[in-house]
Amino acid sequence: MGFYKKPLIVLGGNFIYHRYMREKVLEKYAKKSEKPAEYEMALNKEKLEAIGELEKYPFLFNDDKVNVLMIIAGLKPATFMSFPGGQKEFQDAIDSLTKNLDIFNLPYKITVEVDYLEEGGEKHPIEWTTVYVGKNEEALGKLFEMLQGDTVGDRSSGLALGIPETAIEAFVNKEIMLVEDLPEEIQNSDEIKFLSFKLSRQYWREELGVARQRMKVTKKLAPDLYKQIIGKSLTTSSGGF
Repeated sequence: MGFYKKPLIVLGGNFIYHRYMREKVLEKYAKKSEKPAEYEMALNKEKLEAIGELEKYPFLFNDDKVNVLMIIAGLKPATFMSFPGGQKEFQDAIDSLTKNLDIFNLPYKITVEVDYLEEGGEKHPIEWTTVYVGKNEEALGKLFEMLQGDTVGDRSSGLALGIPETAIEAFVNKEIMLVEDLPEEIQNSDEIKFLSFKLSRQYWREELGVARQRMKVTKKLAPDLYKQIIGKSLTTSSGGF
């Protein structure tokens, strides 16, 4: 005799039921766009320690750390990270970062530029260090070339960063889907905290799968970073739209 089995509801039944429904909604929206788990890789002790150090860098946004993890997992072509301070000021931190990138054989390029902050009628120079990272030399070169002009936010730089084409077109044509306009279940999800670009109005369901994939990669490779992110609101990064 067949029967319909409802999710178990004991104490806090409404919470359990709504969490169950939320997970079903997320699965429906994101499952179609998920890629195979290419990040199922063998990590030796040296690589695990390198990821552990990456999680703790105070000079990088959490989303920048996730971007590097996605490159390590082979799921993102390239990224860049910018922070105030010259290379000399951050030499120890940069040395540590590049040492860990070398462990994964990821090519990188470092630039230092001077910007000026106007305060009290005077201009004060501020140095900015930018680290570009690619999955290979070709991907690194392509991103670096795209970002040397005023191209952040255009089609070429978006593709070089691995952002879905549908999201790039929506950004360029001002047809983005605001987070506050998404279903409440999505707004309150853990996945949305891993979103690193603007969603399109038409294809946001498929694009949301990228955020879910970022979450899964982070949870597997860097669980401490994962816990930090799900405990916060939307993150900010250098290497995204």
